[in-house]
Amino acid sequence: IRFTAAEMLGRIKAGQAPEFERLKLRLRNQERPADVFGMLLTGRDVEGRRYGPDVRSFALTGLAALGPGARSRLGMMLEILRSKEEDNEMRVKAAEVIRSIGPVGDDGVAQLKRVFQDPEEWPVVRAGAACALAGVASGDAQVRSLLRQALGDSAGLVRVAAAQTLWELGAPAAEVLPVLTQSLGHKLATIRVAALKALAGMGKAAEPAANAISALLTDEKEPVRRAAAAALARLGSKP
Repeated sequence: IRFTAAEMLGRIKAGQAPEFERLKLRLRNQERPADVFGMLLTGRDVEGRRYGPDVRSFALTGLAALGPGARSRLGMMLEILRSKEEDNEMRVKAAEVIRSIGPVGDDGVAQLKRVFQDPEEWPVVRAGAACALAGVASGDAQVRSLLRQALGDSAGLVRVAAAQTLWELGAPAAEVLPVLTQSLGHKLATIRVAALKALAGMGKAAEPAANAISALLTDEKEPVRRAAAAALARLGSKP
């Protein structure tokens, strides 16, 4: 019954529903649902086919909601993150699950570092690995060193992720603001949005970037305009 219920929720994209945010609070630290979500990731439907992206994505969203309750699926999450045969969105979601689980041991941290440092890896996956490291290895000095090196990475998304993660780990605003502010002028809208979200997360500390953020209120891309307005609201600045 649990499995069928989870499958149906995945098929109707329940993870995207506002009500699911309330449900996630009830899932926190629960261990039993981890088996169900894991089966959706590895199992087959009644026709013998691997479950589709909607169901598998919901399974990862559910595992992330469990937090430490999903620890029994840590190995599976690391496997998905490493697999270049998986869709990148799934790999990023796996990184989110890993972060939510908490400390993952030396081997888990080492695997995250390898993904983050791999220059041939997709930037979005490397960015996901960086965010995961912030949650599972906040006291690791080498992680901070790797993130600081990544502030000059060739991939804009990795630079933004490194800056955001360093801020979460307690780095001073002066260290990360130049990278995030510069990223607001990136040619890719996805990176401009990522930088805006990172600046929004800094709140008042990002005030020196207020003018640069305001300039994006007239950006040609609507997601950028929305992200700029949201960032200014977090800064307490009026558009």
